[in-house]
Amino acid sequence: MAPIVPRMMRGIAHRRVNAYNRCISELASELEVLLVDMYQHSREMIPAHPEFFSPDRFHPSDEGYEYWAFVMWPSLKSALRQLAPSLSMSTTGEVLKMDRALLRASRPELAR
Repeated sequence: MAPIVPRMMRGIAHRRVNAYNRCISELASELEVLLVDMYQHSREMIPAHPEFFSPDRFHPSDEGYEYWAFVMWPSLKSALRQLAPSLSMSTTGEVLKMDRALLRASRPELAR
């Protein structure tokens, strides 16, 4: 939960977010679209990483968005690979560039 949410409101906010997330999950399933549960990932990581929030203590910071990209990328890459036959070579090349850029940002010792 965002640090700006008062403690006494967190239970209510959590229940509302869960209700919205159930609706989103049902809709994604119905439409057969990829859904990455960022709420669960964020709930697990945020308490240890206050730097993931911007100064307004509600929106993600650059580090928070970078974390989200790192978490989402494997699912997105997998979905793009499934679409590979219908993707142009330039799109496939862009996916590979994004993959290398994310690897360099997250694990510079592995990226060459």
